[in-house]
Amino acid sequence: MRDDLIYWVALSLVHGIGPKRYRKLINKFGNPKDVFEADALELQSVVNLKVIDEIKRFQLNFAEDVLEKIHRIGAQIATFIDKEYPEALREFDDAPPIIFYKGRLADLKRDAIAIVGTRTPTYYGESQARRFARELAGAGFTIVSGGARGIDTQAHLGALDANGFTVAVMGCGIDLTYPPENQKLFDKIAENGVVLTEYPPGTRPVPENFPKRNRIISGLSLGVFVVEAGAKSGALITARWAALQGKEVFALPGPINSSKSEGTNKLIQEGAKLVQNVEDILEEFGRITPREREARFSALDEEEKKIYLALLEGPRHIDELAVELDMPANQLLTKLFVMEMKGIITELPGKYFACRT
Repeated sequence: MRDDLIYWVALSLVHGIGPKRYRKLINKFGNPKDVFEADALELQSVVNLKVIDEIKRFQLNFAEDVLEKIHRIGAQIATFIDKEYPEALREFDDAPPIIFYKGRLADLKRDAIAIVGTRTPTYYGESQARRFARELAGAGFTIVSGGARGIDTQAHLGALDANGFTVAVMGCGIDLTYPPENQKLFDKIAENGVVLTEYPPGTRPVPENFPKRNRIISGLSLGVFVVEAGAKSGALITARWAALQGKEVFALPGPINSSKSEGTNKLIQEGAKLVQNVEDILEEFGRITPREREARFSALDEEEKKIYLALLEGPRHIDELAVELDMPANQLLTKLFVMEMKGIITELPGKYFACRT
């Protein structure tokens, strides 16, 4: 574990220092250790006297306890200067300075969609959340949600159905499970994605944590899809964060006499994109839809289909592809050229080829 991590954790625990103040202090002093070693006069240029007093009185043993708990439960910490810290969050000044997580944070990409909604959905809401998550994950998107009961749970399950990458953003400490019945789900998410939180171990899932948590769900995503939400649903807070952050907002329409769809129908009235199928979301980001991909695949000849299926597993160098498919290099090159003209594949630097997204 890094020697300076104790100071990164310590500064996040100082009362009165939120994400914005934390970043201002780092911009001024360079690192958390220097913040603690700065004199009061230097600190006054960034924070007030009350916060300065909190910094000076802080005991490092509290941070040591956090690090010990993180190590004991097999979790990890990423600071906003670490390479594994999500790029999508780094650009926001209110993003958490440190993240506690379990799973494959370094594999989290920008191509993510948040799927959120009520904790008490109808069968319609549950089934649609899981279906859309499965289809979006199958199209290559990471599925982000909050791990809560209801729509969140179905979103994560749908992503896992497609062997996709999914992220659960918690409103409590990484050492807790909320809701308790989702322990097995969180374990699966940690294997196939990431469970993360900005809150230190031991933080209870109190109501005021969740609206703040929602800015991270939105911040990680290209857009937020609200599946089912009442008039006062927390999912609408995530949609508002998305609008403030310049993200796309999507909503699933529901029956006008259903209280569970009151919030989503209102979002559509206010300008959210009405979603009826996964193509409505994919086209917003210039993605090939499943139907379009299937049509293109059907139009390929047998050799082109073999090439396409091989490239679905990831980019390949032309020499590697020739050996794998047992195809003469000149014949393969011709096929690759034709497929590129059809818009099926693309050539990457260094004679590598990949499927178009």
